[in-house]
Amino acid sequence: MVSRYMDDRTLLRVDALLKHIDQIFDDTANISVDELENSNLLLRAVCFSMAQVGEMMSQLREKLGEKYWKLPWYPAKKMRNVIVHDYGGTDVEQVYSTIRNDLPDLKKAFLAVRNDIVFNALVTDNCVLRKVKKEDAEPMFRNWASDPEVTKFLTWPSHESIEVTNKVIDRWLEEEKEPKTIRFVITLKGSDEPIGSIDVVDYIENNPEIGYCLSRKYWNKGLMTEACKAFSKYLFDIGFKKVLIKAVVENIGSNRVIEKCGFKFTHQEKLEHQSSFKPNPVTLNCYELVK
Repeated sequence: MVSRYMDDRTLLRVDALLKHIDQIFDDTANISVDELENSNLLLRAVCFSMAQVGEMMSQLREKLGEKYWKLPWYPAKKMRNVIVHDYGGTDVEQVYSTIRNDLPDLKKAFLAVRNDIVFNALVTDNCVLRKVKKEDAEPMFRNWASDPEVTKFLTWPSHESIEVTNKVIDRWLEEEKEPKTIRFVITLKGSDEPIGSIDVVDYIENNPEIGYCLSRKYWNKGLMTEACKAFSKYLFDIGFKKVLIKAVVENIGSNRVIEKCGFKFTHQEKLEHQSSFKPNPVTLNCYELVK
């Protein structure tokens, strides 16, 4: 599947931004802030590259800003304007701090963006997390959506027919048009058949809360832990600082996966009704992972 954010100009700008970041890293390797300040030629070269980074981000924001809304679009533009319009007053310590503290994360973010544009998938040792396709309805129904053991602790009941799954897939494809939708199906390497899914189910104070499910056939093989780690890393790479997740107290397997992924328990949440589909009361363990 080709990303809906894909076009040659966008990819070229992302590549140019990454090239300028690498040039800055090369120019300032093993350089102190005093050495940067005392070398007018080097400072000009670094400021030129930083201005280009800001310019690329300014151009990319129109195309990508809605989807990747947690990236620091405005601070980068502000830095670019300061360098371009007030070179003589450039704060070298601020420039140096930006290089050492901010650009590494910015590079990670745009490598993730580039991966989205070109591949539209996340790859782990054993899995490929890819975008949803219409053809996924049948394997989704067969592999996990119709299994009451899989949905036992989820907010939705098992699907009674393929028609239900078809409607869910149609809704998911429609939701892909929304910038805040971040969802993948999980496949094994070498097979395009989905065996589970993982997505952002909610945003709490702009922090993504994730949810997942996996075919019972593949439980206890480390695959969900692998997928959850990759998904959490992706969310950090595109700008989020905290990721949230919840699990029913009795769901021992899911709680174990969450802990293996490095999430820290924060509190319990008691609900009178698990969801509109499940009226039973439930207690949730709430976790967070901070970058």
